[in-house]
Amino acid sequence: MQLIEKDGVTLAYEDINAGLPPMLLVHGWGCDYASLDAQGEFFANSHRVVSVDLRGHGKSDGPVQDYTMVAFEGDLAWL
Repeated sequence: MQLIEKDGVTLAYEDINAGLPPMLLVHGWGCDYASLDAQGEFFANSHRVVSVDLRGHGKSDGPVQDYTMVAFEGDLAWL
């Protein structure tokens, strides 16, 4: 698990096989990146697999704010 900071919020993510075509795995509400481990292992044979803990989930920071799809999308596009 790696950590990166965006606008004062630390986001946790995992990045496997950087040289292959990318695939972004995003967990559902109330989960974290680990809920997609099986999919990540499967696709890691042919893809760069990036799994992220959305803000407010898992090991990412959970600042007091509105958690909207727009906010999550901004983090994912930035990452």
